[in-house]
Amino acid sequence: MKKFKFYILTSGDLPCLKRHFSEEFSNISYRDAVVVINTKDDEYEAEASSWCYKNGIEHWTTESNGTPARGKNELIKIFLQSDNDYMVQIDADDFLTPHGVWMYKRVAEMDTPPDAICLKHQLSLLLDYEKCEQMFNKGEHKDNYGGNGAPWVESHYFTANWKEIEKGSIYPNLVQLGLDNKTATKYAKYHKEFYRLQKKYCDHNESHCRVTWLSKKAVKKHRFPEDLIVGEDTLFYFALKNDALNGKLDVKCNDEFPPTYIYDQRTPGTVHKEVGDGTNWQWMGDYNKQVRKLEKQGLLQQEDLPLLKMFYPWDYKPNVLGLETGKDTCFTFDLDTEQGTIEGKIHAPANSDHDTLEERFERLYKFYK
Repeated sequence: MKKFKFYILTSGDLPCLKRHFSEEFSNISYRDAVVVINTKDDEYEAEASSWCYKNGIEHWTTESNGTPARGKNELIKIFLQSDNDYMVQIDADDFLTPHGVWMYKRVAEMDTPPDAICLKHQLSLLLDYEKCEQMFNKGEHKDNYGGNGAPWVESHYFTANWKEIEKGSIYPNLVQLGLDNKTATKYAKYHKEFYRLQKKYCDHNESHCRVTWLSKKAVKKHRFPEDLIVGEDTLFYFALKNDALNGKLDVKCNDEFPPTYIYDQRTPGTVHKEVGDGTNWQWMGDYNKQVRKLEKQGLLQQEDLPLLKMFYPWDYKPNVLGLETGKDTCFTFDLDTEQGTIEGKIHAPANSDHDTLEERFERLYKFYK
């Protein structure tokens, strides 16, 4: 088994940091984690450092410039200085499912693990405003509905309906929010171009593919661009994808049915803070400009990455914390019997390999016989 740990990047919110180790959430063991504290909040830095120290968790405090990219780059530096061969990078306000913890540990046991793993069909938790209103009407109002206890709705936020996006426009909404015609037109143009670029270079049906698993080889020459507030993780992904499809790295994409990584959007993240009340989309223009530069340099790839395939014991039941979306996938098959052809279904994770499906088919075959 290769040496690896879960690297958790935190800049605020101790309850979110704690849930990575909670039995009710990821349940990562203290010895398997490295916490990287990158914040401009001195009080939180002291609080998080003290909690990690009391629980025997390896932790580092690093210099912050207020951007997510700086925190991730500092995390990479710490990883490169360690004796770990691989890491799983987690933003502290997101979390892994127990299935995710299990799967990445199995990846570490492979003879030749990939250099990087990114995600498609990633599951997001969005704030359920209807339930929040019900809570408010019942007198259960809180100053902040974000955090672990906030009601949510499940969403595949990054899985794009390109036809709907191309057909629609955010221009009317921007005007309704009070923007002048010139600014609304400019931002609507940025928005349309953003999704056209993502469709072309990200994945055939994803607007963003988060990178989770990384080898030292993958991060030796790549860093997150610190001149971008939003979109730095996608440019990092583009660099890995380009290397992969040029034969320099082994990068796989994991189909998140069932989910391994949960993108928790119940509390305002970087994008929400940058967009504000929905009237500031300048980050899209800045991001598009960077992508166009890479395009001119021939550093972008249109082909999708190969999918990750895993072996699963026949009795393995993924723990996805009770989330409803994408618990498993149905693989259909036709079986010729004396009574005629029977169409059957095998329930298994979407990234199941041939041996997994074959073993489950053999068990079902005995049942049908």
